[in-house]
Amino acid sequence: MTNHGGKPDKSIRLWRMLETLREFGTASTTLLQAMTGDMAPATTISDLRKAGVPVGPAIYKGRTSTGRKIYSYSLINKA
Repeated sequence: MTNHGGKPDKSIRLWRMLETLREFGTASTTLLQAMTGDMAPATTISDLRKAGVPVGPAIYKGRTSTGRKIYSYSLINKA
């Protein structure tokens, strides 16, 4: 089964994630979860990429106190 992502203008989940990235520039998975309520930000980021949104690669930042990995994401400015 193929996942086609979706469109930020038709998906509240994608729209919230995109708006958070626009507002903060760079955001960690924990910030994205707190701001959007999305419990799987990496999946939503993947869907944004499939929709053509220029999101840079995930950058590993460390671990939470419970051992979960933290990554940061940012939009890429296209010239």
